[in-house]
Amino acid sequence: MQNWLFRGQPKSDRLKPKRKKHSPSRRLVLEGLESRQLMAIDSFQVSSQLADPDELLVQFRNATPAALIGQQYAGGTIAKQLTDDGWFRVDVGSNVPLTQALLAFQSRADVIQATPDFKIQAQSLPNDPSFSSLWGLTNNGSQGGSTTADINIEPAWALGTTSTVVTAVIDSGIDYNHPDLAANIWINRNEVAGNGVDDDRNGYVDDIRGWDFANNDNNPMDDNGHGTHVAGTIGAVGNNGVGVVGVAWQTSIMALKFLDANGSGSLSSAISAINYARVNGAKVINASWGGGGFSSALQSAITQFISSGGIFVAAAGNESSNNVSTPSYPANYTGVISVGASTRTDTLASFSNFGTNVDVVAPGQSILSTLPNNRYGTLSGTSMAAPHVAGALALLWSQNPTRTATQITDALMANTDNVLRGSTSQFGRINVGKAAEALRGTVTNPPPQSTQRTYSVSGIQNINDATSVATVHRFPIDVPDGIIISDLDVVLNISHTYVRDLGILLIAPDGTSRSLINRRGGSSDNIQVTLSDEATTSVASLSTLRGTVRSEQSLSAFDGKNAKGRWILQITDFERGDVGRLLTGQLVITTTSPIVAASTSNTSLTGTGTRSNLTNAMERELANARDLAFSLLSNWLNNSRSTRLNNVAMEQTENCDRPAISPEGESSSASTGSTVSGTLRQVRSRWFGR
Repeated sequence: MQNWLFRGQPKSDRLKPKRKKHSPSRRLVLEGLESRQLMAIDSFQVSSQLADPDELLVQFRNATPAALIGQQYAGGTIAKQLTDDGWFRVDVGSNVPLTQALLAFQSRADVIQATPDFKIQAQSLPNDPSFSSLWGLTNNGSQGGSTTADINIEPAWALGTTSTVVTAVIDSGIDYNHPDLAANIWINRNEVAGNGVDDDRNGYVDDIRGWDFANNDNNPMDDNGHGTHVAGTIGAVGNNGVGVVGVAWQTSIMALKFLDANGSGSLSSAISAINYARVNGAKVINASWGGGGFSSALQSAITQFISSGGIFVAAAGNESSNNVSTPSYPANYTGVISVGASTRTDTLASFSNFGTNVDVVAPGQSILSTLPNNRYGTLSGTSMAAPHVAGALALLWSQNPTRTATQITDALMANTDNVLRGSTSQFGRINVGKAAEALRGTVTNPPPQSTQRTYSVSGIQNINDATSVATVHRFPIDVPDGIIISDLDVVLNISHTYVRDLGILLIAPDGTSRSLINRRGGSSDNIQVTLSDEATTSVASLSTLRGTVRSEQSLSAFDGKNAKGRWILQITDFERGDVGRLLTGQLVITTTSPIVAASTSNTSLTGTGTRSNLTNAMERELANARDLAFSLLSNWLNNSRSTRLNNVAMEQTENCDRPAISPEGESSSASTGSTVSGTLRQVRSRWFGR
């Protein structure tokens, strides 16, 4: 009988093959820090985040203040004397690039030196009364601890304490009323509370704060305590004068409950929770549970989440075993960041799993955090280590929103402290401050350049009326280029009376699908929209379908994918009496990666959905076969219309005889643990006792 236990965090989305027991350690490309010295001025750009874009500090030779103040020099105005030895502040006009002005002053014979007016920030520390007890964030050396045995969070906080990245806590639920968590709980803005309607058509009614998959309802309240503790480490509200603080002071935590009050949950519920997180915008998942053997169904769900651009973090496990010789899941699944637990003296916690299949370690012993019913308490376990990593990734990603999931993960792993590295873990104990500075880099790093390409449905296409069943039209959009999607918009111009007859779906070459418009617009005529995730208005709120709006489901599911291949714009007419035409159907793809043109289609790309070494003829044959299969499936589904659209994507769980999942063992200061045996469809919690 297999058991799943609370653990830590899953591996990164590097999407490299999983190491076998005999495999060598995975390699990571390090991103070295660049010099901050002002050498070779003509080779760098000055970031407005680091320096005032309109000011320089200039030291003049033989300066006479009265003669200099107000004078125009090299595109700037000398504004103020700063020191007696010739330093002045120079105001540079907004129409003059700062680097250009800097070079102009550097080249003058009467200037000793010139420098940007670099910004200085006060160190950010919260006023939460128990902050000094959070040794995992900043270790003050109390209780025999080492002052360096923490995640070094303060330099990262100096760059920002807020994370806009949604982190899903898939666990025993969260006490969303806790005064230290309530403000940071994710809210589904596309759902109307309490109206008994699935407003956003995601398959869940009134899912305002997430979902309870253990009891199949919309109330993910924590009746166990484990999930609330995990959530507090990730994002307890900072600087509110109450309790503790999380890695991110202000953030968005999605509550997904699949473990019941006893810490038991089914494998299918865990898979459903992962899929919910992916579909509803979570970019980081924390999975502080584990145990049991390999499940291809769970691996598939995790892979889909990672392929959508997400980061999956899992606890390494609390069996004191080597994860290479004794794999532990989900921590050992491909792409997951596996997290072991360290102590306040930078040693490996006695209960923590270890080995080169453990990516990093983080504080996991006697961790103070939130508990249900406005309480606080300490727990130990790799379950407590994982949220330090999940919170760090969410914070770093928000500070660097143009970076990919892989870049954020690699930066954290490339900038660890050199402790507990090697046979204990792949990369060592995390150092969030060092990673934040590495991601920020120096003033020499320009932002990535973006390129935009548009691909269209060929010509004007008829939309035929429904008969005794709905009519399904599948219009192909061929993307011949290898192009990694950074952002995707969809342009639709449809001439049709009574547009509420129509449902519109976009399907990627790899089968990923998003509902664009699902029977909206009432009795109005025609659709003229640009569907964009950046829009402020949802298509669900419109009575006439015009302008730039958000689609039914987020298009971010396509981000990070290789767009090459045949896309399908599927338009279904559900009602009789009205016909129309598709005038325009376009994919507008923005990328920050190099584009491999169709003429070099055999070139291999790194990116989700990439297919290489296929001729164009073979690709067309595969696409045609897929279209035929889908057409046959659609005709069959039309015979039972009530289940036609919403129930296809999620009905693909395999290995139903796999055990469920439960919290990885941790100990509280008040009680020892108990071990509960697993059953065929459930896995009981195994609490670690000290």
